[in-house]
Amino acid sequence: MTKSPSHLPRAACHGLAAILLAAAPLFAQGGNLLTNSGFAAGLSGWTQVRGTSSVITYGSANVPGTAVARHIGGGGSLLLDQSGSSIVEQVVSIGSPSAGTNLRAGGYFGAFNNDESRLVVRFLDATNTEIARENLAWSTEARRNRESVLLLHERILTIPSGTARVAARIEFNDLCCSARGGAADELFLELVQTPLIPPPKPFRSELLGNPRFEAGWAAGSPLSLNDLQGWEGRGAGVVRVVPYSDTNPSVPSSAVSCLIGGGLPGSSCLPGGAGNLATHDGGSAAIAQRIDLRGNDAQIRAGQVFVHLESFLGGVGGYDDTAQVDVRFLDETGTVIAPASPLGPVTRIARNEETLVVRRVGDYFVPPRTAFVDVVLSFSDTCCSGYFALADNISAQLIAPVGVPPIPLGVNLISNGSFERGSLPGSPLDLNDPGGWFGAQLSRTRVQSYGASGSVPGTGFSGANGLGGAVLGHTGNSWIRQLVDLRGSASLVNLGRLRMAASAWFGGAGSYTDSASMQVRFLNAAGVQVGGAGGLQTLGPVTNSQRNNQTTLQRRNRDFAVPAGAAFAEVTLQFVDNCCSGYFALVDDVRLVAYDIVRGGPDPYPGTNADLVLLTGIDGDPPTRGLGESIKQAAPGSTLELQVVSPLGSYDYQPLLVMAKVELTGSLPSPPPPGFPAGLLWDPLAGQILINGLGCSGFGCAVVLPGGSRINFALPAVLSGYSVFLQGVAVPLPGGPVPANGVFDTTGGHEIRV
Repeated sequence: MTKSPSHLPRAACHGLAAILLAAAPLFAQGGNLLTNSGFAAGLSGWTQVRGTSSVITYGSANVPGTAVARHIGGGGSLLLDQSGSSIVEQVVSIGSPSAGTNLRAGGYFGAFNNDESRLVVRFLDATNTEIARENLAWSTEARRNRESVLLLHERILTIPSGTARVAARIEFNDLCCSARGGAADELFLELVQTPLIPPPKPFRSELLGNPRFEAGWAAGSPLSLNDLQGWEGRGAGVVRVVPYSDTNPSVPSSAVSCLIGGGLPGSSCLPGGAGNLATHDGGSAAIAQRIDLRGNDAQIRAGQVFVHLESFLGGVGGYDDTAQVDVRFLDETGTVIAPASPLGPVTRIARNEETLVVRRVGDYFVPPRTAFVDVVLSFSDTCCSGYFALADNISAQLIAPVGVPPIPLGVNLISNGSFERGSLPGSPLDLNDPGGWFGAQLSRTRVQSYGASGSVPGTGFSGANGLGGAVLGHTGNSWIRQLVDLRGSASLVNLGRLRMAASAWFGGAGSYTDSASMQVRFLNAAGVQVGGAGGLQTLGPVTNSQRNNQTTLQRRNRDFAVPAGAAFAEVTLQFVDNCCSGYFALVDDVRLVAYDIVRGGPDPYPGTNADLVLLTGIDGDPPTRGLGESIKQAAPGSTLELQVVSPLGSYDYQPLLVMAKVELTGSLPSPPPPGFPAGLLWDPLAGQILINGLGCSGFGCAVVLPGGSRINFALPAVLSGYSVFLQGVAVPLPGGPVPANGVFDTTGGHEIRV
């Protein structure tokens, strides 16, 4: 904000007051028209209209403390209501303002208790008759988040025709009790050329003040006091700010802050940098910010504005308290135009009964006639002693209309389907992925390590089957779920061209009968299942008898059509705890791949289906292959690892070639010439050879080694925007395997998008 002269240190300006006032007319544009606006000279210049008010020192009984004065740039004293509901006023002349001049009016208002204060601006003619008045909002106890503070309130006002003088009236409202708490300080009236309607808010810029709760006026407070675009309290409770902690079980750990940037703009991962998040006290509570969009009216009327909202929401362990963020669209009168679905809450079940916050996002259409947007963070206290809902990193930005993108074909649509990327030890949740796993049943799921106990298969089993190091277990009748958005592929769905291939590994321990299964349920935009019997597809379970009472997992797969009208695919893993002490069902490597039947099957780049496979991994991730693993995303400079293996050993020690072709992402390499032996995905003369086991070029001579042949290299920055297509080729020596085309066998192809 542009501060009035009263915001300068009083020692510097008090002695100059007489000189300044004498040297310039009171109506000089941009200067404060009020004298003694900070009450350094008691009530000099002010008239007591009703009751009794007095000037008192900050930090006195029933008065905000000196820290408030320092924060707002005040001096050592402020105005306090003494009699209850008193009024003081100062009348100033405004001369003859130039065309386009408006009045900026405001100050700091608050109280020690539940009393209130506000500014009323009265416009007077030459006879001191009131022409019009404007009432600024009361600084209520709720708005102050029940803190003993003063809040900045100001408005830009039109000066009515015929106005000769303006009266700044401070009103107090005594609501309760013997102590009078209403207070005010640092008043200002300024003639300005500032327009009544602010300029348009820019797109893709943060609209909220203190969105990460790192800039409150004092430790424990979300309020900024002197920032018009900041939080104000709403409701009956108190919102307080607390630090992330590794010793306080009622808040997430510093590891959570490091993962989500909870201490930004500082370094969230360094000692002492974990930062803060918001919670509640005294029951249910809320804070809000109002965003003025009147300057964006033309864009709003054209239907070209959305609000993009983000927040990390969560809670503590098994407690049911929740937090959510609401966006409310208001017209010029402050009336809500249309309801909007909240962001959140993230329930105890959804966060898998873990103490954390997870990211949620939403895009909200701004309806015509919208003048203001309220962003409200609310906490719901559902039971018990203590307050356990949490929120952090709230963001609101204006964006242009964006459609739902089509789902990618040929890739695994399940996020963290291998359970290797949970944000915290033992958790399947990815805190930064709003489309990742979330709990759907009261009992927790838990990630375990292969070989960690006798109830989980060993690392030899997982390594042989490409299952990585983690497997998902349970603690009862546990469910977790993901939602895949199909709306961007509605045309393929409704033409009957979209199918899906699903697979997962299911199992358990010994003779225990606990089991797990996977359901894929197709829902319309209203969340209702569509497609009749085809709208619900189930994989598993693998029973203890099917696995011969062995501690192991078996793969199950299914291919099915996406029914017409489907807008979402809801994927649920369900664990059934049948008996006894302990929990013994297991799930791993969950995959769901969509494909267009006109373009082929679920594998976009099939080879010759021989005993020869290509695996790829990016930046240290274990190399993978199979359903949904043929297309991977990398970045310039990423390390790419290739592995070619003959799982049954039939191509061990046979000459190996690895071929590559670079194309713009979205384009495909040209196919082999007519009559060329089948199996290659592109013209071998148009690409590069990375490994040449025949001519010893590229990375050198190579054969298919037992357990796999590997190479690693960095993807150069020049490949940004391009895809690298890869395929392995084995040419058997005399006496070796006999390929179907009589010459060579090939792996399936992989596409690495940079």
